[in-house]
Amino acid sequence: MFHIKRLAVAPIIAFAFFLVSMIFFVGSFSYVAFAEHSDPKTIDTTNNAKNIKVDGSKNLRNGAMTLSFSDNEQISVILSKVDINRISVQGDKIQSLNGPTGLYTAKNDPSGAAYLTLYANTPFILYVNTVNNHNLSLFITPQATVGKTIVLISTSPTKTADHLEDNSIYQKLLVTLMDAMINKKMLDDYAFSVPKKVKSSDFFGIADLKPIAFYNGAALNGVIYEMKNKTQGLITLRPSYFYQAGVRAVALSKQTIEPKETGLLYEIVSAEQTE
Repeated sequence: MFHIKRLAVAPIIAFAFFLVSMIFFVGSFSYVAFAEHSDPKTIDTTNNAKNIKVDGSKNLRNGAMTLSFSDNEQISVILSKVDINRISVQGDKIQSLNGPTGLYTAKNDPSGAAYLTLYANTPFILYVNTVNNHNLSLFITPQATVGKTIVLISTSPTKTADHLEDNSIYQKLLVTLMDAMINKKMLDDYAFSVPKKVKSSDFFGIADLKPIAFYNGAALNGVIYEMKNKTQGLITLRPSYFYQAGVRAVALSKQTIEPKETGLLYEIVSAEQTE
């Protein structure tokens, strides 16, 4: 009877060893698959260098979100308005941030990352310039959530000193004008006007665009459009859809519009483009 019990235990031990081996194999396979999909993917921006990046984001294992960008494009991000947020640029350092006064505070650390505290309840635009002379704008939506960690990855070549321009002054002009249009404020350097009679223009068969206000300045002009969904279904719009020659900045009051509903498009163009 003693020998029979030993024979019965032997296959159990072998089976247990097989299970442990399979668990180790499956665990290793899952880790490899995760590592493969954790690499940030870049959306093709060949046709539009100012394309918005939402679908190209990836969450890293430490909770950070990576977003690829090319110079001068706008990215939509959700940041916490009740906690501190951290934004960094991979292989680079943030040199300056320009946004509406009073809506945020920023502090840099030695690595070149920026820690943002938001005081806004409505979306706003923040312009980012780096030591390697890359620049982009963040369309920030504040939410009552945990602090976010955003890692930005540039897909544009680094500029040399010969190509430098005074980005900070130019970005401040864009920020000031965009903030005035969104918040319906008057500016001393811009002539404000409202058209009396104007026709709507078709936007690719999905919406009608009608200019409802103008801000005319020496170097930049701002236009506020009313967008009306003329389809039978929900439409989704992105700032990148409205970029063309001469357009310097774009913002939307909302990115999804129900049938027969309206939204606002804020567009800044070079003054020479409207002459």
